[in-house]
Amino acid sequence: ILSRFLMQQGISVGNMYMLERGAREIFSSDDSPAARSLLIELATKDEFSEAVNDWSLYAGEHCPLDQFDEFHRALALGSETGANMALLGRNNTLVKYNPEVAIQSSLALAHATPFARVYISRQLAALPRNMDYGSLALMIAGDNEIQPDVVDDAIRGLFDKWSSYDAREAANFIISQPDHFTSELLSEVGRSGVGGVSEDTAWVGGLPEGSYRDSAVRGLITKYLLDGSPSVIKNFIEMIDDEQVRHEFEEVLRRKVEFEKSGGHEGG
Repeated sequence: ILSRFLMQQGISVGNMYMLERGAREIFSSDDSPAARSLLIELATKDEFSEAVNDWSLYAGEHCPLDQFDEFHRALALGSETGANMALLGRNNTLVKYNPEVAIQSSLALAHATPFARVYISRQLAALPRNMDYGSLALMIAGDNEIQPDVVDDAIRGLFDKWSSYDAREAANFIISQPDHFTSELLSEVGRSGVGGVSEDTAWVGGLPEGSYRDSAVRGLITKYLLDGSPSVIKNFIEMIDDEQVRHEFEEVLRRKVEFEKSGGHEGG
């Protein structure tokens, strides 16, 4: 049905790329109300379930928010999976305006569809700069109804994004909330760092000694491991308190140096 509708608009359905592109265009056009109605009808036909799932995401992304609940309820009567995809699509757009509601909604879908984890990651990556990251982090960490592994992935994604904007603030927040967040999260912050080598060195040197500093240093080593000089990496390694972890990174550095001496070719 929707394919015929697309063909009427001059969009060929013989090419899957063009079909996907055409579906996106239809659901964002003036014809989107008619396309959503056709999608609801198509959802009752099992043989089109894969297309319904894909197109439901696009429909949800572009459906006006004041019309979404009605569309979502009608779509769910024919396809629960399609309705979930539409909700994830809605959240892809909503995250720009109401991040907490969007992320909480997507997290609640993680038990129902594996696609939720994919789109949660993308939504976290799209979080705007000027928002309360701390409140969102506490909301995610405090939701006991979500699978622990989903929560862990979301928390890491959130701090990765926060760190890209303000690593100092993200680190300070983690340290201030020991009941909610482990020191391991400082490694996510360290991967972004606060600037160049001198800024990163001064910053990590000011963190509490022990597990917090060790985790941040591990992240910084990851940041510099590919292009940083051995001396820079060695200086960071020497800041690690945990002897076993320090030795592990010393071995990593040794291999890096040997690899570079060989001209970057395995086996010399």
